[in-house]
Amino acid sequence: MDRIKVLDIVLPTHLQNSIPRKEKLDKILRYYIQHKEFDVPVVVTDENVLIDGYARYYAARECGIKEVPCINLSKLEYIIAK
Repeated sequence: MDRIKVLDIVLPTHLQNSIPRKEKLDKILRYYIQHKEFDVPVVVTDENVLIDGYARYYAARECGIKEVPCINLSKLEYIIAK
């Protein structure tokens, strides 16, 4: 699984001023504390624009987690095409 630095993730405009629901963040953080990893990777484009996983990104950023697992959408498209 690939990893990406949280600081390298680019937020789309519609998420830049958004905050995930507290319940969702709490659930993500409980899982992280228990397993020392997120349950699902974030999904990014080649330009590191976040496509999916905003709550995980937000939780990582707020907790000072430096890297998160990720799926690069272009690699996924390549695998599906094969």
